[in-house]
Amino acid sequence: MNLRYLYRLRKPAYCFLVILGLILLFNTLPPVAEATAGIQIFLNDKALTSDQPPTRIEGRVMVPFRVLFNALGGSVDWNGETKTVTGRLKDTTVTLQVETDLAVVNQQIITLDVGARLINGRTMVPLRFVSENLGAGVHYDDQSGTVRISMKPAEGIYLDKRSLSLEPGDTATLKATVIPADAANRRVKWFSSDPRVARVNMISGTEAVVTPISGGTSVIFVETEDGSFIDTCHVEVKGKDVAVTGFSLSRTNITLSEGQSPTTIRAIIRPSEATNQKVTWSSRNASVATVHQSGINEGMITPMEVGETIITAKTEDGDFEATCRVIVEKYAITVQSISLSQSTRTLTVGDDYKYLGAYLTPRYASNQTIKWTVEKDGKDVKGEYVAIEIDYRDNDGFERVRLVPIKAGTVRVIATTEDGNFSASCWVTVNP
Repeated sequence: MNLRYLYRLRKPAYCFLVILGLILLFNTLPPVAEATAGIQIFLNDKALTSDQPPTRIEGRVMVPFRVLFNALGGSVDWNGETKTVTGRLKDTTVTLQVETDLAVVNQQIITLDVGARLINGRTMVPLRFVSENLGAGVHYDDQSGTVRISMKPAEGIYLDKRSLSLEPGDTATLKATVIPADAANRRVKWFSSDPRVARVNMISGTEAVVTPISGGTSVIFVETEDGSFIDTCHVEVKGKDVAVTGFSLSRTNITLSEGQSPTTIRAIIRPSEATNQKVTWSSRNASVATVHQSGINEGMITPMEVGETIITAKTEDGDFEATCRVIVEKYAITVQSISLSQSTRTLTVGDDYKYLGAYLTPRYASNQTIKWTVEKDGKDVKGEYVAIEIDYRDNDGFERVRLVPIKAGTVRVIATTEDGNFSASCWVTVNP
C-alpha cells in the first residue's frame, strides 16, 4: 500500500486500517504454547522429568517424544532432514513429522488435532495420542495439572448394583469400576442374558443403562476388554399378569415297560407368556406308574408294575386339566442286532438244500420274529431262484432255514428282525 495515500486518509479511516493490519498479522502467526506451570506427568506413579517441560498447544498437553517413549520402554529415531520422529514399542510403530498434523501408526494414517512441534530443540507430541496408541491409559486432572499414564493390567471389575427390580417403562443405570483405578485399558463391554426381558446399552466408558422389555428375569454382564474379568447384575422385570387360557400335554398316550427308566411329559400352557406357570401332577394308580414334577412345567413318569393308569396335570391358574394314558407292559428285551452264519452260499440246481442260520443279539430278546426275503437287482424274487424253508427255531435267538435251489442265478437272501428292523444278508449263487 502507498504510504502517501495513508496520510491523505482521515484519522478514523487510518486507525481502522492499522487495526485491521494488526489483526491479520496476529492471525497468521504460528500457535504459541500456553502456560505450563504445574503440569506434572507420572508413569505408573513415577514422575517423568525432562529439560523441556510439558506444555499446552491449542488445549493439548504436549510432551517430549523421546522422554515419553523411553519411559514406556520404547526406542526413538530422529530424521533431521525430514524432521520426522519414529518411536517403536513392541509391535507398535508411531511416526510423526514436525509442523504437520499427520501421524502414522503401524502404516495407518491418522489426522491429529495438534501435530508434532519443535520447541527448544525437542520434538513435542500430543501426550494422549501417543500413550493410547501404545496401549497405555491416560488420565488428566485439570485442577491439579497432573497427567497420569498407566501400563497396569486390569485385575478385576465390579458393579455398583448386584440386583435390579424394574417395571416396563423404567430404566436404571449401572456403573462398572475397573480395578485398579489406573489400569491402562479400562474399556468394558456389556450384554444381557435375555434381551427379550431386559436390554443394556453403554452410555459412557464404564456406564450402561438397563431397559426392561417384558416380565421375566435376565442377567446383565459387564466384561473387561483386558483380562476378560466379569461381574453381573440380576434383573427382575415385573410384567403385567397374563392369565392362563388353555392347557394340554405333550403326550396323551405312553407305553412303558416294567422296570424301564423314567420318562418325561411336558405341560403346554397357553399363552406361553402366562404369568403363573405352576402345574400339579397326580397318578390315578401310583402302583402302576408314579409322576413327580421335574421342572417348572414338566413331569417325570416312573413305571412300577404291569397295568394301566391316568396321569393328570392341573394348572394353578384357572384349574385347567389335561390327562395322559399310561400303559406299563411286562419288561421287554429289545433286539440290538442280527447276524448270519455265512455271508455267501453256493447251490446247484437239482442238488439238496443247504442251511443258513440267523443269530439275534441279545440271545434272549423278547421279540425273536425274523422275516426272510430274497432280492435280485432290488426286486423281490422269493421262490424263483431259491426257496426258503424254516428248519429250526429256539428261544435263544437262533433260527435256521433251508435254502432250496430252484433256478440258476445270483440272489441276496435277507433276514430282518421285526423288533428294531435290523437286517443281515447272504449272497447265494445257484449254478445250473
